[in-house]
Amino acid sequence: MIQILDSNDRQSEEPVLEALATLVQGEFWEMGCNYLAQMSAIPAIVKVSESGRPQARDKGIRILEKMVRIDKYRMHYPEPAHTICTDSDSRMAL
Repeated sequence: MIQILDSNDRQSEEPVLEALATLVQGEFWEMGCNYLAQMSAIPAIVKVSESGRPQARDKGIRILEKMVRIDKYRMHYPEPAHTICTDSDSRMAL
């Protein structure tokens, strides 16, 4: 699925992110975040969050919001963490 995000298949981005989002839901969300990091999914999710279709971007941002709640990912990926905080602040202002 991560390879699909790395491709330029815009139509598949949203369903793939929807599936990946299930990993970061519920009481085991941290394990899902760790799995996504181990699978090197974060750069692909960041890419879609920055340049994908609007609905795919929102799904990607929600996943990244969960990821940056974990200190090691927030420190390891400071740029996405900053982007997420900025996007969240913008949405709250609306």
